[in-house]
Amino acid sequence: MKQFTNMVRVGAAVVAICAGNALFAEESSAINPKANSDWKCGWDGKGGKSLTADEADGALACKGSVVMFSNDAIKVDPDKNYKLTGEFKLAPDSKPSKFYLGLMPLDDNGGKIDSASISIAKDTNTELAADCHPEDTVVKIKNGEKWQLGQFYMVAFKTDDSGKNADLPNRELSGWNVVSVEKNGDVFDVTLKNKCGKEYPAGTKVREHRSGASFIYFVANKDVPADWQEFSSTFTLAKCWPGTKSAKIVVLANYGGKPDQAMLLKNIKLEEVK
Repeated sequence: MKQFTNMVRVGAAVVAICAGNALFAEESSAINPKANSDWKCGWDGKGGKSLTADEADGALACKGSVVMFSNDAIKVDPDKNYKLTGEFKLAPDSKPSKFYLGLMPLDDNGGKIDSASISIAKDTNTELAADCHPEDTVVKIKNGEKWQLGQFYMVAFKTDDSGKNADLPNRELSGWNVVSVEKNGDVFDVTLKNKCGKEYPAGTKVREHRSGASFIYFVANKDVPADWQEFSSTFTLAKCWPGTKSAKIVVLANYGGKPDQAMLLKNIKLEEVK
């Protein structure tokens, strides 16, 4: 396999997204990360060794399964259209691989919006039937008929049941994993695997939420082509998660792959279109 050179160095500014400090390209209606240093690699920002420059193709090469985030973000206007584009191909001698291309949605403070904060379990609006304390593993609610079990489910507090869901994104969430929902007299006991972690009085509005995809994917689980191929998607704010005010580009490279899998990418761009 061709040797990859020029390993990326991940600086403090790149890691800033973990603290919720987005870097906005406010002077431009597009972001087009080209160099190694334009990306943050890995969940902790320390995956730079997997991203290198491929001089022959004028592209970046990514070795092994890694998540990549653009350093910069652009604000998303509800009255405008946007296009996400990228070109991809397998690196020489690499085994077949897959990739995702999408967005990391950010709120008005530049904080990442998680799917758990916006993914509502249908018809689960109710309220606390008793006070809830951080150490509790059982949350008492008035109506749990539609509540579901599973490791990705949780309790959301201080919810808006007016039909507008104005609380989204809601980060007042219990720990994951609803073990059981049992009717106990006039109330329902929602048992969590771990401590609730929240303090709220009886009567607080609640609903069930579910964690899902980590990001908004417009190109999902695609085979990396043998030759250069462009992938793109046009979208509006309506296709983004509630509360989205800006976005970064995200690539899941060699998704689920092994260290010896590698792909090339270039002309990755998020831009406003007329």
